[in-house]
Amino acid sequence: MKEETEFGFYMETDAWRVLENKSMPVKVRVATEIPLTIVANDMELATLLTSPSDLKELVYGYLFTSGFIKSADEVQSFVCDTTRWVACVSLEHDPDPELLRTRLYTPGCGKCAMYTNVHEISLRTPCTSEMVVSAQSVISAGQWVSGISTVFRETGGVHIAALFDVDKGVQYYCEDVARHNAVDKAMGKALMNSRTMENMMLVRSGRTSSEILFKAKRANIPVTISRGSPTHHAVCLAKEIGITLIGFARNEEFTIYANEHRIKI
Repeated sequence: MKEETEFGFYMETDAWRVLENKSMPVKVRVATEIPLTIVANDMELATLLTSPSDLKELVYGYLFTSGFIKSADEVQSFVCDTTRWVACVSLEHDPDPELLRTRLYTPGCGKCAMYTNVHEISLRTPCTSEMVVSAQSVISAGQWVSGISTVFRETGGVHIAALFDVDKGVQYYCEDVARHNAVDKAMGKALMNSRTMENMMLVRSGRTSSEILFKAKRANIPVTISRGSPTHHAVCLAKEIGITLIGFARNEEFTIYANEHRIKI
């Protein structure tokens, strides 16, 4: 990814660097963040704090992982106002208001499990994919993530998400200031190219929370890999819905937190 000229992936600002009790003025680059409001059929769905890149892919991915659409064909038009940062889409069917309701609690690992909406509850059916991934493929994916992010090297302020085909390698990847937005962008790219994702791995740089697993389940992705750690809820959820959850994929090692049967050691 490259820097854009006006409002790009990062911007320069003045700062002070302190080293050994001495300070000096410096110019530093920080990741750009904008509030993007998504409106579908005149209904405001969400405002996402995001990097100003791949916004169409982000909207498609968000609509898909949130349950508002099943395919890119359901989006009849897309217009993005980069002055007000509003993305307006026209859908075949009006968005279901039930998907916007929050904080539903059900029995789960520990005392209870919290789901953002009824759509997430519908994704609790176990993943039955028989895909098997070699340990070397996991290691290679983790190493790829560590070396690919241009914006991270410049700012240290973004996350990366990628979709890996087991045989063909990386297919799509995106960077964003928010972990979940990076995932939505990568999935949006696949969706817009009419690619199914059930034979891909979701590979990421940041920690894995339960919302990331719900997005993977929505796309029928059986394996998630991250260089960071998972949360407690993510581990419990991965065991419940049958997704192979891998964390700390760094250098030559990684940790499998759930459903290790898909990893060939």
